[in-house]
Amino acid sequence: DREMFQYLIHSPDLQADQWKIYPCEVTPFTKIEKWYYDGQYKPYADIDNGRLLLDLLLEVKPQVRPWVRLNRVIRDIPNQSIIGGNNQTNLRQLLLSELKRRGQWCGCIRCREVRANEIDYRLAVLTEREYSTIGGEEVFLSFETADQRTIFGFLRLRLPDRQQHRHSHAATAVFPELEGAALIREVHVYGQLVGVGESREGRKDVRPQHVGFGQRLLQRAEQIAWDRGYRRAAVISGVGAREYYRKFGYHLQGQGQYMTKTLTDPHNNNTTDTQGMLAILGKMLLPDDSRVVVACGVGAALGVFVLAGLGGRVG
Repeated sequence: DREMFQYLIHSPDLQADQWKIYPCEVTPFTKIEKWYYDGQYKPYADIDNGRLLLDLLLEVKPQVRPWVRLNRVIRDIPNQSIIGGNNQTNLRQLLLSELKRRGQWCGCIRCREVRANEIDYRLAVLTEREYSTIGGEEVFLSFETADQRTIFGFLRLRLPDRQQHRHSHAATAVFPELEGAALIREVHVYGQLVGVGESREGRKDVRPQHVGFGQRLLQRAEQIAWDRGYRRAAVISGVGAREYYRKFGYHLQGQGQYMTKTLTDPHNNNTTDTQGMLAILGKMLLPDDSRVVVACGVGAALGVFVLAGLGGRVG
């Protein structure tokens, strides 16, 4: 399992958007229950009083990449249904407490979400992380505090390898509207939810969605795409968010339900407060001067649905 985690974290073949870490637990009416009672299987939590499992997770969590959201660190199974294995339903909380005691912290998205915390949004820094992927490049744009401990919102931008794309028409044969387009895979802003089209109440509302993080992330993503030679952008959007993207020039195209936009040179536009001025450390700066580029040593990224799992020992 340690090797598996190192593969997930550092491999040039695989970087997931989200993880779920599920240490194996023995439950009723399963084959593994028979192994457990026959002495053929011993879960992590039954080895060295659970220390083996805890040490592994304490080693892994500080290494999780900042573009990964660690959704769960235990299955949500009632204690009365756990015959063997970890039965601490607050295991994640215990891990975070121990990391804090050690002066460490988990850098995954979930552990850094602003949520209801009172943090001055003017301290948000536009942060860029880029890493090579199978068939293209991934750019993870985010608004974070300067110490990278709190994240207000993020955008995932995929820049497909156009040279490789020319030799494989599988994707564009199904979705021709994606031909030559940069792909905005996800836009997410944290904090109290604001309905699409809801009033700013005289611009006094300072919830993250009203600060304009989503718009600024889109603008920076389009600028990066343009600078890399892409002249179109495509975003996959839920029905309820389509009006939001229409405000920025996107329109529904093709059978794949993607919203697309023809890009224009962003360097020829006059940048105004509503077109990308960023509040950084209490000062208003242009996007080119206000971003933090974080070097990433990972080789590749792939998809949104790879889940990390933990087993145990089979005798």
